Amino acid sequence: MKSFYFPLYSIILLFLLFLTSSVFSEKFYVSLNGSDSSGTGSQTNPWLTITHALNSITGTQANPHTIVVDTGRYSPATNGENFPIVMKSYISLQGSGIDSTILDAGENNNTNRIITCANVTAVNIHGLTITNGYANRDASNNENSGGGILIKNSSYLSVYNNRIINCSAENYSGGFARGGGVACLSSGFILIDNNIIVDNFSLADGAQSGGVYFQVSEGMFSNNLLQSNWSGALFGSAGGGLSCFNSSMIIGNTIIDNRAASGGGISFTGPCLIARNTIRDNEAGTGMYGGSGGGIFCYDEGFIGGSHSNGNNIFNNTL
Repeated sequence: MKSFYFPLYSIILLFLLFLTSSVFSEKFYVSLNGSDSSGTGSQTNPWLTITHALNSITGTQANPHTIVVDTGRYSPATNGENFPIVMKSYISLQGSGIDSTILDAGENNNTNRIITCANVTAVNIHGLTITNGYANRDASNNENSGGGILIKNSSYLSVYNNRIINCSAENYSGGFARGGGVACLSSGFILIDNNIIVDNFSLADGAQSGGVYFQVSEGMFSNNLLQSNWSGALFGSAGGGLSCFNSSMIIGNTIIDNRAASGGGISFTGPCLIARNTIRDNEAGTGMYGGSGGGIFCYDEGFIGGSHSNGNNIFNNTL
């Protein structure tokens, strides 16, 4: 049997060093009162769109940047925002709080996710509401994962203090749809902390995770609320709230009222550590091959905390 040793303190230290570095980064500003034609990105003369800001700056390890987004709803209708917002290495995105800064891709039959992080490093995303994102495998969008945020082939990235709501991943051409709210694929050292992730879904022949799909090495998913997410499919789905793979830590989350065929709350495979979570009122059983693990469904080995200090609070889950 493999050891379930996790270098917890080393991972936390790396994340703290990374997050601290963003505090001292050079800041640029975006506002609904700004201009992409005459703005300079300063606090007194901001740009209008996040996409223009990203196209205008380049961060480095020695000189990371942060785009500070002012209050308001950023969408194609309000400021001409283009989705998906494609992040670049060493550039972070900072909102003014989840009740103040909203990224909304919902107008005009949106077919785009909100944020894409592909092949990047050293990125923080925080203080935002992310809503009405959509990922679907079609001619214009060939990655049907992460309706709200897609993280792929990336490292040292954090998503914290956000609200991710009413996003979806769908695939009507067969195959999988993964992570209606957030999908992390083939990435390492990813932190998802203190987010509200509600009312998201994935839908396909084989759907994985309505809330968050977490395929991460040395990752941490902590202190999040996962509520009312669902994963649906004709032939079975897994992880209504969360699907976890590889050597990740799932700690201190509240996972309630999620649905899938197997693992209504969580499905996982590989050496994941699951501790100090509240997992309640989730349901498994939808789909042709459903009916396993109302709260948790384990495909492979893992460690589910059961001691007084590390145990989970698991109750009232149904099949």
